[in-house]
Amino acid sequence: MGDIGDGIWALVNNASALGSIAHADALTKDDFERVLDVNLLGMVDTTRAFLPLVRKARGRIVNISSVNGRLGFLFTPFSVSKFGVEAFSDVLRQEVYRQGINVSIIEPGSVQTSEVGAESVLHRAQEATGKSDSETKVRHNTHIAGPLKHRLFYFFENRSSNVGSVIDAYTHAITAQVPRTRYVIGWDAKFITQSLCHLPDFLTDAVIRASMRTF
Repeated sequence: MGDIGDGIWALVNNASALGSIAHADALTKDDFERVLDVNLLGMVDTTRAFLPLVRKARGRIVNISSVNGRLGFLFTPFSVSKFGVEAFSDVLRQEVYRQGINVSIIEPGSVQTSEVGAESVLHRAQEATGKSDSETKVRHNTHIAGPLKHRLFYFFENRSSNVGSVIDAYTHAITAQVPRTRYVIGWDAKFITQSLCHLPDFLTDAVIRASMRTF
């Protein structure tokens, strides 16, 4: 790449936090702020700091989003943050196009990692519910103790173990002569972006409710 004075070729914003899982009235402002600080605001700050160097090299910016950035379900603060990542990336891409900078978004579905499992997410769901009033506790504990618990374990135990596809997407976005705007990774992500996102809202909602049975 040469001296830093020549700029940097690629900025990759890869940090991502899942956060708490619970219905909106069981979550606090802090639950949202913790996730937004990592997933969205940290990405914005890092991009603003390094954009002059990327501009010098006429390079690449690659942002990690999620299928939850296209369709919000189950993980409320996470979905909110990823919708923000999508919006920021779309606007940024339009702004820097004539400066020779490419902006790509990585949109994985559920991919197996060692950091987050069903037990830890369920524990956070119970923690969030524990801060709520008694009526909310009863309502949310019903979901956590029953259908939500089973669906969380199904969701996490059936995640794809092919992390190589995510790495391949990053590599292509950084090195390809013509990188893609979006990299949709995993059968579940492709199903959502190619099918559910194009249905009328009432049909999409019905499919999500039927699959989650928690709403």
